[in-house]
Amino acid sequence: MPGANLDEVQRMFAESGAFIFGRRTYEIADGWRGRHPVDGMPVFVLTHDPPPDFPHRPSNLTFVTDGIESAIDQARAVAGDKDIKLGGTSPGKQALAAGLWDEILIHLPRISSAAACGSSIRCRTGPNSRGFRAATAPSRPTCASG
Repeated sequence: MPGANLDEVQRMFAESGAFIFGRRTYEIADGWRGRHPVDGMPVFVLTHDPPPDFPHRPSNLTFVTDGIESAIDQARAVAGDKDIKLGGTSPGKQALAAGLWDEILIHLPRISSAAACGSSIRCRTGPNSRGFRAATAPSRPTCASG
């Protein structure tokens, strides 16, 4: 994992006991080929419809169809005293709307997401979008992707 933020990324992984992602992230990452690459860490994927072609071999991926509350409960059960990290806009918005968060850390690379990714999901929409404040981080390049 090369990059100027390698220490931050390694610390984030060391503090993590489980990840929660949305189906869109799963699709963009090509399902991590059936196994998320971070040390076999448990990954919960929020979806209404699990993929029919999901690998039926040992995997650290669990599809959750009954909502963010269930995904967080399942992640807590395996994370021990470590953090649960939510990746992607949809899980974050759902956790915010349900009041299921303690701290928010947003890691943005220095790219235009619309230009790099073609499209994006707006984060600051809906009734729970109030209370966000932008903060400026130290100026340095970032290279991690999630």
